[in-house]
Amino acid sequence: MYVDTVPVVFNESVTFQDNRFGTALVVSVSKVSFMPYTIAEFMNNAGMNGGAIALYSSAFIEISRNTSFLFEGNKARNHGGAIYAESFGTSLEKTSLDCLIRYKNVTVVPSKWSTTFNFSNNTANLRNNSIYASTIKPCALLSGYADDINERLMNVFCWNKEEEDSVWEYNSDRSQSACMSQIQTDIASFNPDKSDRVINVMPGKPAKLEIQPLNDQNSNDENVTIHNDYYYISDNTVLVYPTNKTDVTGMIHVEAVQQNIVQFDLKVVFEDCHPGLTKKSTTEHPYLQCTCSPYTKAGIFSCNNETFTAELLQGYWIGNYNGELVYGHCISCKTLNHTQQVPVHIKLNQTLDEFQWNHCSSQSGGVLCNQCNDKHAPAISYDKFKCVKCTHTVDPAGVSIFVICDVLLPLVYLIAVYIFDVPLTSGLFHGPILLCQLVSSIVLLDGGGIIAFNSLYNSSGADMLQRAYTGLYDSFNLYFA
Repeated sequence: MYVDTVPVVFNESVTFQDNRFGTALVVSVSKVSFMPYTIAEFMNNAGMNGGAIALYSSAFIEISRNTSFLFEGNKARNHGGAIYAESFGTSLEKTSLDCLIRYKNVTVVPSKWSTTFNFSNNTANLRNNSIYASTIKPCALLSGYADDINERLMNVFCWNKEEEDSVWEYNSDRSQSACMSQIQTDIASFNPDKSDRVINVMPGKPAKLEIQPLNDQNSNDENVTIHNDYYYISDNTVLVYPTNKTDVTGMIHVEAVQQNIVQFDLKVVFEDCHPGLTKKSTTEHPYLQCTCSPYTKAGIFSCNNETFTAELLQGYWIGNYNGELVYGHCISCKTLNHTQQVPVHIKLNQTLDEFQWNHCSSQSGGVLCNQCNDKHAPAISYDKFKCVKCTHTVDPAGVSIFVICDVLLPLVYLIAVYIFDVPLTSGLFHGPILLCQLVSSIVLLDGGGIIAFNSLYNSSGADMLQRAYTGLYDSFNLYFA
């Protein structure tokens, strides 16, 4: 039955049953009235929107005292298993006279309506749902319940009170939770609120779109499907690209395509690409996205465009030098644990500053971690020029040991050579001096921490071998500090 612009009145008894090819009762720009003591039954009907009743263009249902309604086994392909109501205009413009179900005597509160609504086994889009409306906020303006508007909204079409005449029953359950689960509306708002509407996005990497549509009852609107006019969205993720390298922010406009317009702008902050990736266009589209740097080397530096991450062998440094991304062997970086049997690669899922913070010592930074931080300077008594904290005090014992071992002993050695005219190319001193030169020209056995001794020798004597070697090395180089 289709009604347009003219009122319809039902009296005594009315039944709509087994309408399988369209909604049983469709009303547009009008009202459908049920007189006192009317019994209305809508059973096993099916339609696109509203299996039993569909109300368009602010049409509404008017009921009277002692009316009874049964909605059972109705199905809707989209929304409103039993009742679907579509209205225009913003909810702020509506009054209690705009509720989709109204009582003939407007002075009577819902709990005194003396009516019975029974909903049983109604579904929409294969989900349990009895009522779908553009908004139920006008119905919350009906007096007789809590002063708080949110609590009123939770009680709309759940107007059941003990010793009251109004009955609203859903699948033989009169509880508020059963009622709320059967009612859906258009999107009324989005979560989070405006203060949190900022997402961080790496150009080209799918980002989680943390948007939750809420209905009039402030619960998750499960009937909503998120679409995007520009880029494919899956699992609530979105792809956003900057148009030039100077873009640091962007904007996503979110709007609910429905009768009641709800919209907001989501601020996008573009993150820097992780080390090893650069921001450039691809062959797929002209927009910029984080793409692997071409300067890769097997076993040392590798990159993956799908995961947007790069890996660097521990003991190497990566950073910007003269405006370019470079990497190299880093003696001053934190080294491997010598108990490791295999090389360790670092996943570069961080900024360059964070990389320096994690892999340079607490006293150094800069290119190859060789720049001492403020109030630090290279130690002249350490062959790796380790950065140490500068102090304004003098340690007499330390200064004395340094002068004796690193100044006096070499000086005595040179004076003895000069006074006694010791031949350096022949005689007894030739062998030790040649060995000293050989040891001085050989790199450290551990390659500055890159090569693990145990991985080479795999024996308990590896540490002893290292100490013997370094002891000989230090003695011939007159290094005793």
